[in-house]
Amino acid sequence: MRDRLQIVEAFESLCSGGHPAALATVVAVEGSSYRRPGARMLVAGDGRTWGTVSGGCLERDVARRARMLIAEPANPLLISYETDEEDFGEENARPIVDPGPSLGCGGRIEILIQRVTTADPAALAAISATVRQRRCAALATVLRVGSAPEDAVRCGSQLFRIGDDAVSGRILDPRLHDILRDQLMSNSPADRTFVHCRHTLPRGGWADVLIEWLRPAQSLAIFGDGHDVAPLVNLAKSLGWHVVVIGTHPAAGLRQRFALADEAICCADDPAREAVNLPDDAAAIVMAHNFGRDAAVLAALLKKPRAYIGVLGPRQRTARLLAAAGMAGDEHLLFSPIGLDIGAETPEEIALSILAEIRAVAAGRPGGLLRERAGPIHVHGEGAKFDFSHR
Repeated sequence: MRDRLQIVEAFESLCSGGHPAALATVVAVEGSSYRRPGARMLVAGDGRTWGTVSGGCLERDVARRARMLIAEPANPLLISYETDEEDFGEENARPIVDPGPSLGCGGRIEILIQRVTTADPAALAAISATVRQRRCAALATVLRVGSAPEDAVRCGSQLFRIGDDAVSGRILDPRLHDILRDQLMSNSPADRTFVHCRHTLPRGGWADVLIEWLRPAQSLAIFGDGHDVAPLVNLAKSLGWHVVVIGTHPAAGLRQRFALADEAICCADDPAREAVNLPDDAAAIVMAHNFGRDAAVLAALLKKPRAYIGVLGPRQRTARLLAAAGMAGDEHLLFSPIGLDIGAETPEEIALSILAEIRAVAAGRPGGLLRERAGPIHVHGEGAKFDFSHR
């Protein structure tokens, strides 16, 4: 999520100087890949880059192609990189001049490169909304067109929807425009952030489309302002999360102590008030080191279902907190003791343990060792995205 903010800030800076840029997006992968579809990199005309599309092995070639597109405006580029089975890995990837079906190699990564400007920001309009306004967005991008009239639809054409707003953008083919508009207006799936589909065009041919659902960064609310809160704030912000600290010190003091936090709220008299007002998708950590405050906050948090509520401290204390909140025996609703079992002792290690657990819960993962995981790391068939379904 942090790379989205960097890309948006860089694009805004380039636009303020009247400079165009290019946006590279991973749109499909097959086999092993460091990044998944939706990963992006912004390239400036002078070669500077923000974000990544691989583990660092494809960026140079992608940036070279992007700079050519900036210098001489042209249609978007769709580039495929393949890896040999004998030397599997992105470090041995080479571009395929004419992207097509799988060549039977170890893996393949497909990247769309588009020129972007203030007048034509492509996906950056939707990405900016998720970063700046913390609104969800949906994006449909035409990746490939086959056997269709030249004016039917173009590679790189996009539609997008921000929150509950009307769908924006332009797809030349009216029927495809309506189909994609309806897809963007439907509810996003809970188990994935992207899907590929192939649509038949009424005048002949077909179009391959990537649908993405963009969500704001993970929101984290920390109820406490002790010395162990700062490592949590700093590490969460390094991940690009949205962090709110609710404490008892004056707001100016909280802001000074937790300079990286997005919000610092003084709530000395009624700590439960802020707990009730939290967004539904926010992860909450109770760690005020004050029994009365922790019990009041916990009682407020448990009034409605929440994906993650973590309580710092031993099991016995948490049981007492639940009893004080009138919810004795409801330990299953909480993550306590908080964090993954990594042997954490220092505040920094504990912060790592807690944030890793929150990420695992958000991803629906157990948080164990990857070497003990049966099957692929990425689920829901996300490793084989060149087999487009027909519609």
